[in-house]
Amino acid sequence: PYTINSMERQGVSAIVIEDKIGLKKNSLLKNQKDTQQDSINNFCKKIKTVKKSRKSEDFMIVARIESFISILLGGLVSLSIIITAASVSNQNVTGVIDLAKGLEPLYGKFAIYFLGLGLFASGITSSITAPLAAAYVAKSCFGWNNSLKSKRFRLVWIFILITGVFVSMIKINPIEIIKFAQFSNSLLLPIIAIILLWLINDKNIISSKFNYKYQNIFGFLIVIISLVLGIKGLISLF
Repeated sequence: PYTINSMERQGVSAIVIEDKIGLKKNSLLKNQKDTQQDSINNFCKKIKTVKKSRKSEDFMIVARIESFISILLGGLVSLSIIITAASVSNQNVTGVIDLAKGLEPLYGKFAIYFLGLGLFASGITSSITAPLAAAYVAKSCFGWNNSLKSKRFRLVWIFILITGVFVSMIKINPIEIIKFAQFSNSLLLPIIAIILLWLINDKNIISSKFNYKYQNIFGFLIVIISLVLGIKGLISLF
């Protein structure tokens, strides 16, 4: 609070808050030893603290999220996967190998090898990022303020990793797991979209000074699209 009030007295009109802990560095630099990603709860607390401490609403708060780059790239990859998968009929897919049929028009007989390479790469990266993401979620939900080296954080990470290894050793058709994930996405996507639309219109969170007319229009369209896609996804599973 003192820092914010002092900045306002000196004529500062805005403050930029990043979703990082530690030394300020660009995410594209190689040496990231002294920096780490801030938790969602802690980052939100910083924004709320600044908002409560400022004397004037003209003092702007800019929340800079550098993870935007990874989200954008992830969206492009997901879009490419969806387009490729749409070219293969569900009736023709009985195993993972059949997924290579969507790549045959481009890669021909080498499609199976490219699929294998992609599955290997996704398996390696997922075995690291998925348990890490679960540990971050647990850390945010339970309000743990410890670092990544804490025992609780690492226990969650190891538990998710071991669970994944155990499931992969059991003779379970991966297509059924993919269908379950699709069912979950179809069910949760509209719900999350509605919750987000409700949050941006909650005056306890967003000041009544701001008008999000166009955001509400786009948000409503996104909710309708997510409902249509969710219903379509559920119907395709049965």
